[in-house]
Amino acid sequence: MINKDKRKYFTAGELAAIFNISKQSLLYYDKVNLLSPDFVSENGYRNYSIQQFLDLEIIVNLRALDISIANIKKYLEDRSKEHFLQLLQEKTAECQAIIHNNQEICDTIERIKEDMHVKELNTCRHLTLSWQNDRLLRLTPLAESDDGKSRITKFARHGQRRAHHKGALPNHAGWVLDQESFFKKHEFQRSQAYFSCVTSATKHRQSIKMTLPAGLYLEIIFSGTFCENAEKLSQRIERFLQTNDLEPVGNIYILPLENHWFSCDCEQYVNKIFLKVEDKDTSSLT
Repeated sequence: MINKDKRKYFTAGELAAIFNISKQSLLYYDKVNLLSPDFVSENGYRNYSIQQFLDLEIIVNLRALDISIANIKKYLEDRSKEHFLQLLQEKTAECQAIIHNNQEICDTIERIKEDMHVKELNTCRHLTLSWQNDRLLRLTPLAESDDGKSRITKFARHGQRRAHHKGALPNHAGWVLDQESFFKKHEFQRSQAYFSCVTSATKHRQSIKMTLPAGLYLEIIFSGTFCENAEKLSQRIERFLQTNDLEPVGNIYILPLENHWFSCDCEQYVNKIFLKVEDKDTSSLT
């Protein structure tokens, strides 16, 4: 080994102390070929030159800005004022993207909290009629051939796509039944599709979407599971429609409001059924 004046070099311990980093960090920088010692002495000490001291100053300060090892290495190989400004601009853009993403998360959390506050749920099973504006739904169609496992898989995938667009928790996905299955055949397991309410079509370009038209909607909020209550609710809704000279328009929508997210007791679940209705006299004129 060439005899070198060790007084002109810094040991790993000395550098670590100067820059307030661990010796393990220096070992890692050597492992990834970012900063290797000028030489290792016979007693095993790792020795760094003045130039390496200066390089480490750059590394430590850029790491403090959370700039990646790869980008630091690239910069050290071709450093200049222009490249330094480019490095900072790229990091600024990265930070702004993180800020934007975190703000979206904060906004989503606030929407969920506000939604839960507005829905101080009335579980006394009252039937209500109200005018609703257009609502955009995202659908996952179900096939007659889908068995239980296929349906569960599709339900999970539907939920995952919702999660990617945020706002999915805990606004659960619901399912769609046709009128015949709900009112006549009482085949409450024969759902046609899963659905979620969405606010923007542009965020769900790859999804099947439909618009629930504005109009008069009947809804009922009830406790317990849908399957346990479906037959009685179907009969009650049908009686209500007949008594008030109303008829259903389109499909029946079942939407969980409080489920396994909030309780392990199925009796504590809260669900909503809603459907578009219109006056029989009005429908006979169209």
